[in-house]
Amino acid sequence: MQIRNSQLATQPEQGQALIEMLIALPLLLLILAAVIGFGRVLFVALAVDQAAFTGGRYAAESLNPYQAAYQAYRATAMNLTANGIDAAPMAWQLDAAGWQRGGTVTNYAGVAVPVNDIPLAPLLFGSDRVTLWQGATFRIERWKSKWQ
Repeated sequence: MQIRNSQLATQPEQGQALIEMLIALPLLLLILAAVIGFGRVLFVALAVDQAAFTGGRYAAESLNPYQAAYQAYRATAMNLTANGIDAAPMAWQLDAAGWQRGGTVTNYAGVAVPVNDIPLAPLLFGSDRVTLWQGATFRIERWKSKWQ
């Protein structure tokens, strides 16, 4: 008889554990989806930062100011492509405060990231897309020989 009493006592506890799991599982899945989604947005932000840095460096190191903008744009786009991001819809801007030695050049890059698959993100950001802008400023230190 004691065996039957102990078996009866464990069955309601198993049902309670099942109900607790059914309550907690959707919350845990929601948190997991949010972490994965925001991780993707953070990855894109870091890739855009790296692309802006690379493009700015190419513009600052260019010996020909007429080709500097093209080199900066191509370096930015190629860096985004290397990170698996489509560079076609990239927003890009290059600001130069003179192309003389000692001037500065700033390369801006922006990419729109869809966030509609992240739970509650459209409510937080107010839109289903977030544009991530990054910029990098470099000082122009060109050392030209007297023959160029």
